[in-house]
Amino acid sequence: TLLAVFSSQTSSITRVQVNGGLGAGGAGLVDANTEPLETLNFFGWYKLVSGTLDPSVHHLIASPAAGGVHSVSWRTESDFDEVYFPDGANLVYYMLWATEKWDASQLPPSNDY
Repeated sequence: TLLAVFSSQTSSITRVQVNGGLGAGGAGLVDANTEPLETLNFFGWYKLVSGTLDPSVHHLIASPAAGGVHSVSWRTESDFDEVYFPDGANLVYYMLWATEKWDASQLPPSNDY
C-alpha cells in the first residue's frame, strides 16, 4: 500500500486537479461522489479505480470550503479527478493511496486467484 498526503493553505485555492494514465485499459470500475461528503465542518470528494490486475487507486480531496464542484473521468484508464472551488478555499487536503494488484480485497471474486 502506498499513501501520499498533500495540504495547501493559502487564501486563493480555486481547484485541485489530478490527471494521468492508470493503465487499466477500460477494465474494472470507477466509483466517485458528485455531492460532497460532510463531517466535522469538512467536505470531502473521493474517487476510486479498482477491480483489475493493476493497483487500485484512491483519491480523497477534503476542505472546509463549501460549494466545491467535483468532476472525474469515468474511464478506468484515466486518473482525472478535479474539485473546483468557485468561491475559493483557504485550506485543502489531498490524499492518495494505492493498493498492490495482488490485494484480493480489491479484486472481484474469482477462483483464478
